[in-house]
Amino acid sequence: MRKKQAATIVDIAKHLGYSVATVSRALNDLPSVKQETKEKVLQVAKELNYSINFVAKSLVRRESYTIGCLFPDDGGIYYRLQPIIASELEKYGYSVIFYFCSDNFELQQKYIKLLQMQQVDGFIVCPIVGTEQKAKNALDATEKPYVFFNRYVKSDFYNKVIIDFTESHLAAMKHIILRGCRRIYGISHKEGRYQDDRVSTLQALSKKHNLSLEVVPIDVKNDDIRTGYFLTKAFLSEVKSSRQYTAFFCASDQYALGVLRACNDFGLKVPDDILIVGCYSQHDFSNFTTPRLSSFDCKFHQMVEKSVKRLMCLVGDISYEKEPIYVESEFIPRETT
Repeated sequence: MRKKQAATIVDIAKHLGYSVATVSRALNDLPSVKQETKEKVLQVAKELNYSINFVAKSLVRRESYTIGCLFPDDGGIYYRLQPIIASELEKYGYSVIFYFCSDNFELQQKYIKLLQMQQVDGFIVCPIVGTEQKAKNALDATEKPYVFFNRYVKSDFYNKVIIDFTESHLAAMKHIILRGCRRIYGISHKEGRYQDDRVSTLQALSKKHNLSLEVVPIDVKNDDIRTGYFLTKAFLSEVKSSRQYTAFFCASDQYALGVLRACNDFGLKVPDDILIVGCYSQHDFSNFTTPRLSSFDCKFHQMVEKSVKRLMCLVGDISYEKEPIYVESEFIPRETT
């Protein structure tokens, strides 16, 4: 029995009485084709079980229909985003290659070149904190479009999707002020404008709303529980007698869990003696710690959707608003505050 041949755009054209060129333009969602025509073509394509031959298409258009994604290796947030990013890109007919570079700058630069050799059509990149400009320079050299995910860069570069903490920080500050807080210690990354802006936001809000708060950034680099634990343990040893601390704002939930353990070891009760706020609360453990961890929902699903959409505009040379994309975070109060 002969296997039924797959439908082609010629079959769709014959079925509708359109030219092959019109069908091709409709399937590629070109603006020169009326929306009504596109809908008819897509409906018939679905009825005939038509599927795009990406191999042939890539040969004609010299595109690979593959996107390269480069992220830090933190064992949490970005690993969990893989299926979400892959699913979102699939809607546009693209596959994805992931690389994770940890805190190894040389590895980050190597992977950018490797993805270029693999002929990706564009990049979604979250560079190592403090290397944003160097990563941008390397990506510019590829002459491929790219979007920065969850990272600032010091330039007029606007193809970046970043978290807006302004309103959520205000909500968190009001919340802890009601608990009697008058001093905040912030545990943030060692360098990078992104964390600097978060601290600046806290300072500006405290001044604007006449709150007598002091934000003291404590610089660290490794984003993990052990770092948060040992740093806080050393810090509490120095200030325990003065009892000046009342709350910790942490750059991640991993840091916050380390802070929580250190406070327990020092006999400090959370939230009676001290308050703890994490960040990036998409982790399952934020809701299953004892006590449950207050944190910020950074809406990573929305960030992925907007990052992919912006990149598709760049890849397809489609007009878009030339401004950075901000996604508002949300303060989630739980039992540590």
